[in-house]
Amino acid sequence: MAVRDEDGIAIRIAGSQTDITEGKIADTLTELPNRVYFTDKLESAIAVRGNPGRAPFAVLFLDLDRFKAVNDSLGHAAGDLLLMGVARRLRSSVRGQGLSGRLAGSTSTVARLGGDEFAVMVEGIRDESDAIIVAGRILKHLGPAFRLEDRVVFTTASIGIAMSSSGDTPEELLRNADTAMYSAKAHGKERFEIFNPGIRERIIARMDIEEHLKKAIDAHEFVLHYQPRVSIADGRITGFEALVRWNHPTRGLLSPSEFIPVAEETGLIVPPGRWILHEGCRQMSAWHKRIPGMRALSISINLSFRQLAEPGLFEDVRRVLAKTGLDPSTLHLEMTESSIMENATMALATLRHFKELNIRLEIDDFGTGYSSLSYLGHLPFDTLKIDQSFVRELGAEHDTSGIVRTILQLAGSLSMEVVAEGVETEDQVARLSALGCKSCQGCYFSRPVAADEALQLILQKGKPDWHPATVHPEAVLVTGGAASASEPGGI
Repeated sequence: MAVRDEDGIAIRIAGSQTDITEGKIADTLTELPNRVYFTDKLESAIAVRGNPGRAPFAVLFLDLDRFKAVNDSLGHAAGDLLLMGVARRLRSSVRGQGLSGRLAGSTSTVARLGGDEFAVMVEGIRDESDAIIVAGRILKHLGPAFRLEDRVVFTTASIGIAMSSSGDTPEELLRNADTAMYSAKAHGKERFEIFNPGIRERIIARMDIEEHLKKAIDAHEFVLHYQPRVSIADGRITGFEALVRWNHPTRGLLSPSEFIPVAEETGLIVPPGRWILHEGCRQMSAWHKRIPGMRALSISINLSFRQLAEPGLFEDVRRVLAKTGLDPSTLHLEMTESSIMENATMALATLRHFKELNIRLEIDDFGTGYSSLSYLGHLPFDTLKIDQSFVRELGAEHDTSGIVRTILQLAGSLSMEVVAEGVETEDQVARLSALGCKSCQGCYFSRPVAADEALQLILQKGKPDWHPATVHPEAVLVTGGAASASEPGGI
């Protein structure tokens, strides 16, 4: 304000100032800088980016994987504790201590942008390889379990990296890093990816899939294909696994890998999951009625972790069985270890309800997820499915025969059956037979086929066109030779 003399003339200015930093540029929960502060730091770094001697910098955008599951199942208080723990580890991972060599002179700013999103700006680096080192340190620091009062929780992060040269404004750099993070999450989570223009095109295509998924069921664009499960001993078909395909309006027939991850991540998997369950049961029931001698044929349906978290899943299954008339003992429900361990307590209750209906339960991709043996003995499963990654390496340089043998022995001790999936060669059939595996599925026997083709396989007395009597496992295992694949290929 102006201070005036006797004549009313302003002779000086008097003022006061208040520090408003607290609560304005800091996140109150984690005490990290917030988006406002981080954006200001980015603006400053961009302003001097082209000055002589200025090193490039990188922006890392982090999103916690499956944070919502923790928040929903354990409550917001637990979610807040997890965010605080993540903030502490982020600060620790980018401190100078441990950043030796090329990163010794680097400086970092860690911020919480909101929700479970964090950002890190790393200055004083030489190129993207330094940014990769920092991203690797972050993932390593986030790896150990978080103790939230009386609970232990694991979380991971997906990280997108944008180098300073990829954008001219804070908004553009953050958007590019966010795009790279989204791509990293889409490719498996707990990983990082560096932004490039091609990523944006892939993300746009992914968003297109997400948008069309919402309309696909009403538009009758989904179709089921069926892959037979075969007895090694006599080549008899014992059942089918239902595998969904999508007749996309512009991209044609899409395999599950092109849209199921999107559907699971966004929660859009639940409506298609219900349709798959109903259509698979309806089709198998129709085959049973048409061919009374094949009433023992089973149908395997995959359940995602999203479906297992649905409170109404059991009622959905019971309604489908009542509506289609399918014998519950011929319905096999498959789920992965990781989907069960998302919420083991809830999953166990649901699985026990399924067993009360005499539905058979299968662990898919066994050995690639948590492999929690402490839970395995308590879960009411009937079958383990050996993952195709182990089948593929049978007899190869990194032979997995020992792993497969162990899985078979483990299953035997728990009175569980075993199915080997992804079988593509005669040599693999021979080795599996010699190890004691009795059931397989894969393109060696038949690729996934439409319902009318599957019916033709059934009508061939339940046997596809292959002859197990020609396989001599003892000769293969003794000589160590690898028989050539008669029908290599994939789904």
